[in-house]
Amino acid sequence: SLPARSSMALVSAALPSPCRALPAGHQPLLALLPALGQPWVVAASRALRRVAVPASNVACSSASASSASSSSSSSSPACASSTSRRAAAAATAGLALGLGVAAVQRATASRLRSHGRSTGGRLPRRSGSLLATELQGEEAPPAEAEAGAQAGRPDGVFSWRKAWYPLAVVADMDITRPTRLELLGEDLVAWKDAKGAWCVFEDRCPHRNAPLSEGRVEDDGTLLCSYHGWRFDGLGRVAAIPQVSAAEFPRLREHPRACAAVRPCQVRHGLLWVWGESSENAALESALVEPAVVQELEDPAMKGRASDFIWQHRDLPYGWEVAIENVVDASHVAVTHHNMISNRYTDPAPIEVSWLRMLTPTDGFKFRMKSLRPKIGMENNISTTDFRPPCQVHNRATSPSGASTTLLLYFSPTKPGRCRMLVSFLVVRGENGEDAPKAMPNASSAGVELRQAAFAFLQSPLFPRWFVHVVAPLFLHQDLVFLHRQQAILQRLEEARGLDWRRACWTPAATDSGSAALRRWLRSVGGVAWSPGSRPDVLPVLDKQLLFDTYKSHTEQCTQCQQALRFFSSAERALSTFAVAALAAALAPVVAAATEPASSPALVAAAPALATAVACGVAGEACGRVAVLFREVPYDAQDNK
Repeated sequence: SLPARSSMALVSAALPSPCRALPAGHQPLLALLPALGQPWVVAASRALRRVAVPASNVACSSASASSASSSSSSSSPACASSTSRRAAAAATAGLALGLGVAAVQRATASRLRSHGRSTGGRLPRRSGSLLATELQGEEAPPAEAEAGAQAGRPDGVFSWRKAWYPLAVVADMDITRPTRLELLGEDLVAWKDAKGAWCVFEDRCPHRNAPLSEGRVEDDGTLLCSYHGWRFDGLGRVAAIPQVSAAEFPRLREHPRACAAVRPCQVRHGLLWVWGESSENAALESALVEPAVVQELEDPAMKGRASDFIWQHRDLPYGWEVAIENVVDASHVAVTHHNMISNRYTDPAPIEVSWLRMLTPTDGFKFRMKSLRPKIGMENNISTTDFRPPCQVHNRATSPSGASTTLLLYFSPTKPGRCRMLVSFLVVRGENGEDAPKAMPNASSAGVELRQAAFAFLQSPLFPRWFVHVVAPLFLHQDLVFLHRQQAILQRLEEARGLDWRRACWTPAATDSGSAALRRWLRSVGGVAWSPGSRPDVLPVLDKQLLFDTYKSHTEQCTQCQQALRFFSSAERALSTFAVAALAAALAPVVAAATEPASSPALVAAAPALATAVACGVAGEACGRVAVLFREVPYDAQDNK
């Protein structure tokens, strides 16, 4: 940082504020400075661009108005000429110093790379703990990555609005009525038109801004607004206005304000992807951008080897930032998911991190984790975490054969403090049919492998969709309370003490590399670009019972789970009724023959009815317990011993 300050000081000292100009002959210096690629040199070039204004546009004297006409014509050329020479000299000195420092840095980087090759790819580390703004590992992203990202923002390096987001699982959507969705603080509505194509509009009627999600999908495939009866086709054009005459309607239909605001959308691998804006160029811009689909499912060479499990969605009571940060932190799994797929007392272990893709605003980052205490037989397995903005995280375990198991995660920012998760598993067999590894190969506790295998089996397509959905909260709710309250604590620290994530968290271990990288990426793009009408106010901390509400977070918008809930609720009522009737039938002869011996035929005749009553009662209770899972799945970490 010292050379940077020195060169900038030379430039600044040589440029007095009254007169700032560079002669045309020295303009190439401005183009050379950014070529060095160093953030401080880029900053220097920007400073020079700001001062390189025409001399005629700069006041060179503060003389009074009475003498301005006579003095400015004589003093301005001299002042501009002197300043130009001084500015040129300063720029030349700054450029020379910058070139020298850049050469030293390139030589140092070359020596480090050579050292890394000679030591198995590892770069030397600094001793001591790392700050929260640093990333510990074999090759930590340089500090200038953030500065470079910030410098690129004005040029549109990354835009939250010009990106695809998966918002729903098509197989779980209701095609008979519109579905309300949220994205970046805006309300949307999805529905299926007469051609069988999914459509997404902004959730407001252009007439009086009533929510179209409260409307109806008519028999002719149009979307009807339930407020005044306006109807719209799949392209957003108004198809009917009951309040105007048939003669007047064609003219009004052509008015641009009569259309609904359409969002580009597409269905890929069973997921409904929605574009981030509804601008007039949205259709063209969205066609030029590819959604972050699972590449293995698109690759013809993977046909027969790659297969995904059942997809599902969850509306989570914490924000996009917290959700992504959680899943790029693989170390929490061994502790948080105790007795589900790990053991908190024996499975946590230190790791080494190596960066496979350095952090950039458009491509995110990817890193590899190597356990320093691997399970016997798993030493050569590779674990990677891949974040691609704005919503994809793939956590993958790969065996030497090339077979892999990937946890597929997508998080879409719905509104401040909330997000929607779409999740599934991808299994890729080896070229010779080798089985995929366990999702968490480093777990070594007794019984953990069996629990992992059982949980993975329960998530497989062998079971109905509703069953896979109802089992998932047993895993997801184990860290739900932590993340919801962590979000509130961070927000309060920032509001009360002015502490951002870097100062509020102390992350000394390499296992925190993913979390620190995510927060760095988020700073580089300026945070989530919420809709102007969506304010990230201080969020309330919800009661645990509200956090574990699975009906609002999933069942309400999943047709498969709604049907299963109706079935099990009806079955519970029917079986309970049968149980009472069978019990009454069993007790009737017993009461009638109360004075007879115990071995009387009446008691023997009552046995089948009594058995039926017990069986129906037990079955009814089981159906009731399953039905409850569609409404809530409570969990208490303190009871998980």
